[in-house]
Amino acid sequence: MNNEEARQLIEEKLLHFRHKPYSELVEIVGKEPITGEVISPAGVLYQFEIQEFWDGQPNGNILVVGSIGDGGIRAFFPVCSDFIKAPDDTFVEE
Repeated sequence: MNNEEARQLIEEKLLHFRHKPYSELVEIVGKEPITGEVISPAGVLYQFEIQEFWDGQPNGNILVVGSIGDGGIRAFFPVCSDFIKAPDDTFVEE
């Protein structure tokens, strides 16, 4: 698995969620993970998962975590990325 390629792909998937307002992210916190597959420009099939959690307390900051792997041994050690969005729609620690 190409780690840089995988990181770029998961960042692209997370970008969709970064653009969502806090009010929309609240509706999916704690729900089933969003999963799917994506084929890289190099032709590698990757599986990804995106999940949202409260970062500390309900109705506070939201942690959005994405992970991606190629189904091999990296399934146990996927490439991950995340961000935290505050109720005022700003990003925490960026």
